[in-house]
Parts: sequence; C-alpha cells; structure tokens
Amino acid sequence: MVFTDLTANIDLMKEDNSDYLGDFSDEELTDLKRLAALERLESDLTTALNFAQKDSDILADVAENYEDTLNLALTYKQLELYYFSRVNLGGLSQYRLDYYREEYNMIRKGFRNYSVTVSHNPASASVQGFSA
Repeated sequence: MVFTDLTANIDLMKEDNSDYLGDFSDEELTDLKRLAALERLESDLTTALNFAQKDSDILADVAENYEDTLNLALTYKQLELYYFSRVNLGGLSQYRLDYYREEYNMIRKGFRNYSVTVSHNPASASVQGFSA
C-alpha cells in the first residue's frame, strides 16, 4: 500500500456534519483538505517514529500495518482543517474544530508505539517541539 492511498471515512465525515457538509458529494468530501491533512499526518508519523520524511518504504509499511487507524486519523485531520478554516464563525465550528483536533491527537499519541517492519536508519535530526 502507498501512504497516499489512505482515504478518509466518508460516512464518519457526514455523521453529525450534515449542516456544514450536506451539500458536498462523496468525492468532494474525500478531497476536502486531503493534501494538507496527509502532509500533517506524514509529518507526525515521521516525528513519532524518527525517520526521514519522504521515506516511501517506511510510509508504505506503516500505512499497510495501520491502515484502519491511519484512515481514521486522516478523517479527523481533514475535518479539523475544514473547521479551522471556518472557525471565525465561532460557536459550533469552534466546538467541532476542538473535537476533531482532540480525536486526531488521541490517535497521534499512539504513533510512537507503531512498529516498522522494514529496515531504516533513524532520522539524523528530530523535529523540535513534538510531544506526544
């Protein structure tokens, strides 16, 4: 599996979000903030597992071994980024931003416990400021 094949759960995206996302097609929901969410997910994984970003072998290995959890994390990150772009509306958007950020962070904290089955050399420099 290729890391970029990870896909958000459309049903979960629609659940409790029809007031904001009801007019989006499934394809539009799949693409909603997807690239930014994938980049953040990759960054968080490389930091937690201490490997060089863009190491496609390790990313593929992690995606293969933790596909369901990473799809869920991607879903939460996409929703978080969507509501972040709407947070100036306050109220419900802020609540959902906080909720999806917390859901993503709960999954992210477990990244450091993931095992990598392909050989790799740890990244020579870790990213500063990461705390899981």
